[in-house]
Amino acid sequence: MKKTLFYVLSGFLGILIGFGIFYIHVEYTYENLGTNNDIWSTSTTDEGQSQMGINAVAVHSIFRQTAKQAISFNTIRDSEGNLLKYTNHYQVTGQKIPCRFWSITFYGSDDHLIPNKQNVFSVTDQNIVYEEDGSFIIDISENRPADAKNWIQLGESQNGDDGVHPLLRLYDPSKEIRDNLSTFPLPKIIKINK
Repeated sequence: MKKTLFYVLSGFLGILIGFGIFYIHVEYTYENLGTNNDIWSTSTTDEGQSQMGINAVAVHSIFRQTAKQAISFNTIRDSEGNLLKYTNHYQVTGQKIPCRFWSITFYGSDDHLIPNKQNVFSVTDQNIVYEEDGSFIIDISENRPADAKNWIQLGESQNGDDGVHPLLRLYDPSKEIRDNLSTFPLPKIIKINK
Protein backbone atom coordinates (compact mmCIF):
# COMPACT_ATOMS: atom_id res chain seq x y z
CA MET A 1 0.00 0.00 0.00
CA LYS A 2 2.85 2.40 0.84
CA LYS A 3 4.52 1.64 -2.49
CA THR A 4 1.32 2.36 -4.43
CA LEU A 5 0.80 5.64 -2.59
CA PHE A 6 4.44 6.57 -3.26
CA TYR A 7 4.04 5.90 -7.00
CA VAL A 8 0.74 7.80 -7.21
CA LEU A 9 2.17 10.82 -5.38
CA SER A 10 5.39 10.68 -7.46
CA GLY A 11 3.37 10.58 -10.68
CA PHE A 12 1.16 13.45 -9.54
CA LEU A 13 4.22 15.51 -8.53
CA GLY A 14 5.85 14.77 -11.91
CA ILE A 15 2.73 15.99 -13.74
CA LEU A 16 2.67 19.19 -11.67
CA ILE A 17 6.34 19.86 -12.33
CA GLY A 18 5.82 19.19 -16.06
CA PHE A 19 2.90 21.63 -16.27
CA GLY A 20 4.90 24.21 -14.30
CA ILE A 21 7.86 23.95 -16.68
CA PHE A 22 5.53 24.12 -19.70
CA TYR A 23 3.79 27.23 -18.31
CA ILE A 24 7.10 29.00 -17.62
CA HIS A 25 8.30 28.15 -21.13
CA VAL A 26 5.04 29.42 -22.69
CA GLU A 27 5.28 32.70 -20.70
CA TYR A 28 8.92 33.18 -21.73
CA THR A 29 8.05 32.48 -25.37
CA TYR A 30 5.14 34.95 -25.27
CA GLU A 31 7.29 37.71 -23.75
CA ASN A 32 9.93 37.22 -26.45
CA LEU A 33 7.58 36.50 -29.34
CA GLY A 34 6.60 39.98 -30.37
CA THR A 35 7.78 42.62 -32.75
CA ASN A 36 8.72 46.03 -31.41
CA ASN A 37 7.93 49.26 -33.22
CA ASP A 38 9.20 52.25 -31.23
CA ILE A 39 7.09 52.20 -28.02
CA TRP A 40 4.56 49.68 -29.41
CA SER A 41 4.84 45.90 -29.44
CA THR A 42 2.77 43.15 -31.03
CA SER A 43 2.67 39.39 -31.37
CA THR A 44 0.90 37.87 -34.34
CA THR A 45 -0.24 34.38 -35.26
CA ASP A 46 0.88 33.73 -38.78
CA GLU A 47 1.94 30.85 -40.94
CA GLY A 48 5.47 29.69 -40.16
CA GLN A 49 5.24 30.41 -36.45
CA SER A 50 6.51 27.66 -34.15
CA GLN A 51 4.04 25.49 -32.27
CA MET A 52 5.32 26.97 -28.99
CA GLY A 53 4.66 30.46 -30.36
CA ILE A 54 1.12 29.47 -31.31
CA ASN A 55 0.62 27.95 -27.82
CA ALA A 56 1.96 31.10 -26.15
CA VAL A 57 -0.40 33.38 -28.06
CA ALA A 58 -3.35 31.03 -27.42
CA VAL A 59 -2.76 31.11 -23.65
CA HIS A 60 -3.10 34.90 -23.66
CA SER A 61 -5.81 35.35 -26.27
CA ILE A 62 -7.39 32.13 -27.42
CA PHE A 63 -9.27 33.60 -30.37
CA ARG A 64 -6.41 35.71 -31.75
CA GLN A 65 -6.73 36.50 -35.42
CA THR A 66 -4.01 36.24 -38.04
CA ALA A 67 -2.08 39.36 -39.07
CA LYS A 68 -4.14 39.55 -42.28
CA GLN A 69 -7.28 39.88 -40.16
CA ALA A 70 -6.09 42.09 -37.29
CA ILE A 71 -2.99 43.30 -35.50
CA SER A 72 -3.00 44.60 -31.95
CA PHE A 73 -0.22 46.84 -30.67
CA ASN A 74 0.18 47.68 -26.99
CA THR A 75 2.47 49.80 -24.85
CA ILE A 76 2.92 50.99 -21.29
CA ARG A 77 5.26 53.87 -22.19
CA ASP A 78 5.05 57.31 -23.76
CA SER A 79 7.30 58.35 -26.66
CA GLU A 80 10.01 59.44 -24.20
CA GLY A 81 10.07 55.95 -22.68
CA ASN A 82 8.34 56.92 -19.41
CA LEU A 83 5.57 54.80 -17.92
CA LEU A 84 2.06 56.04 -18.75
CA LYS A 85 0.15 57.27 -15.67
CA TYR A 86 -3.39 58.37 -14.85
CA THR A 87 -2.15 61.64 -13.43
CA ASN A 88 -0.62 62.93 -16.68
CA HIS A 89 -2.05 64.56 -19.80
CA TYR A 90 -1.00 62.93 -23.07
CA GLN A 91 -1.63 63.48 -26.75
CA VAL A 92 -1.71 60.58 -29.16
CA THR A 93 -0.65 61.92 -32.56
CA GLY A 94 -0.54 60.18 -35.90
CA GLN A 95 -1.65 59.96 -39.51
CA LYS A 96 -4.44 58.02 -41.20
CA ILE A 97 -3.66 54.31 -40.86
CA PRO A 98 -4.07 52.14 -43.99
CA CYS A 99 -6.47 49.50 -42.74
CA ARG A 100 -10.21 48.83 -42.97
CA PHE A 101 -10.85 49.91 -39.37
CA TRP A 102 -8.71 50.94 -36.39
CA SER A 103 -9.28 51.80 -32.74
CA ILE A 104 -7.27 52.86 -29.72
CA THR A 105 -8.56 51.96 -26.28
CA PHE A 106 -7.03 52.85 -22.91
CA TYR A 107 -6.96 50.27 -20.12
CA GLY A 108 -5.79 50.39 -16.52
CA SER A 109 -2.90 48.23 -15.39
CA ASP A 110 -5.49 45.64 -14.30
CA ASP A 111 -6.47 45.20 -18.00
CA HIS A 112 -9.95 46.65 -17.42
CA LEU A 113 -11.44 49.70 -19.09
CA ILE A 114 -10.81 52.89 -17.15
CA PRO A 115 -14.14 54.07 -15.72
CA ASN A 116 -14.90 57.69 -16.56
CA LYS A 117 -17.83 60.10 -16.47
CA GLN A 118 -18.02 60.27 -20.27
CA ASN A 119 -18.27 56.48 -20.75
CA VAL A 120 -15.91 56.86 -23.69
CA PHE A 121 -13.14 54.29 -23.72
CA SER A 122 -11.78 54.44 -27.25
CA VAL A 123 -11.42 56.49 -30.39
CA THR A 124 -11.82 54.85 -33.80
CA ASP A 125 -11.33 55.88 -37.40
CA GLN A 126 -15.15 56.07 -37.52
CA ASN A 127 -15.54 58.76 -34.83
CA ILE A 128 -12.23 60.62 -34.86
CA VAL A 129 -12.00 64.22 -36.05
CA TYR A 130 -8.98 64.51 -38.36
CA GLU A 131 -6.92 67.63 -38.85
CA GLU A 132 -6.97 69.23 -42.34
CA ASP A 133 -3.67 67.54 -43.27
CA GLY A 134 -5.04 64.05 -42.43
CA SER A 135 -3.29 63.81 -39.07
CA PHE A 136 -5.05 63.33 -35.75
CA ILE A 137 -4.57 64.33 -32.13
CA ILE A 138 -6.28 62.51 -29.27
CA ASP A 139 -6.06 64.09 -25.83
CA ILE A 140 -5.87 61.65 -22.94
CA SER A 141 -6.38 63.41 -19.60
CA GLU A 142 -8.58 63.75 -16.53
CA ASN A 143 -10.08 67.06 -17.72
CA ARG A 144 -10.93 67.95 -21.31
CA PRO A 145 -8.58 70.56 -22.79
CA ALA A 146 -10.45 73.52 -24.29
CA ASP A 147 -9.12 72.88 -27.82
CA ALA A 148 -9.49 69.06 -27.82
CA LYS A 149 -11.27 67.61 -30.86
CA ASN A 150 -10.79 64.03 -29.68
CA TRP A 151 -10.63 63.16 -25.99
CA ILE A 152 -10.57 60.11 -23.75
CA GLN A 153 -11.03 60.89 -20.09
CA LEU A 154 -8.75 59.15 -17.63
CA GLY A 155 -10.83 58.31 -14.59
CA GLU A 156 -9.49 57.20 -11.25
CA SER A 157 -7.38 54.12 -10.71
CA GLN A 158 -9.50 51.20 -9.53
CA ASN A 159 -6.69 49.18 -7.98
CA GLY A 160 -4.42 51.81 -6.42
CA ASP A 161 -1.97 51.53 -9.31
CA ASP A 162 -1.69 54.54 -11.63
CA GLY A 163 -0.51 52.63 -14.70
CA VAL A 164 -2.27 53.01 -18.05
CA HIS A 165 -1.84 51.05 -21.24
CA PRO A 166 -3.38 51.70 -24.63
CA LEU A 167 -4.23 49.01 -27.14
CA LEU A 168 -4.13 49.99 -30.82
CA ARG A 169 -6.10 47.56 -32.99
CA LEU A 170 -5.79 47.50 -36.78
CA TYR A 171 -8.40 45.43 -38.60
CA ASP A 172 -7.65 44.17 -42.11
CA PRO A 173 -4.32 46.03 -42.13
CA SER A 174 -2.66 46.79 -45.46
CA LYS A 175 0.17 44.62 -46.78
CA GLU A 176 2.45 47.61 -46.21
CA ILE A 177 1.78 47.41 -42.45
CA ARG A 178 2.01 43.60 -42.29
CA ASP A 179 5.34 43.58 -44.14
CA ASN A 180 6.80 46.38 -42.00
CA LEU A 181 5.57 45.67 -38.45
CA SER A 182 8.74 47.03 -36.85
CA THR A 183 9.08 50.17 -38.98
CA PHE A 184 5.62 51.32 -40.08
CA PRO A 185 4.93 54.75 -38.47
CA LEU A 186 2.49 54.23 -35.60
CA PRO A 187 0.99 56.95 -33.41
CA LYS A 188 3.20 58.74 -30.89
CA ILE A 189 2.13 59.29 -27.28
CA ILE A 190 3.44 62.65 -26.08
CA LYS A 191 3.32 63.73 -22.46
CA ILE A 192 1.94 67.27 -22.22
CA ASN A 193 2.33 67.88 -18.48
CA LYS A 194 3.03 66.16 -15.17
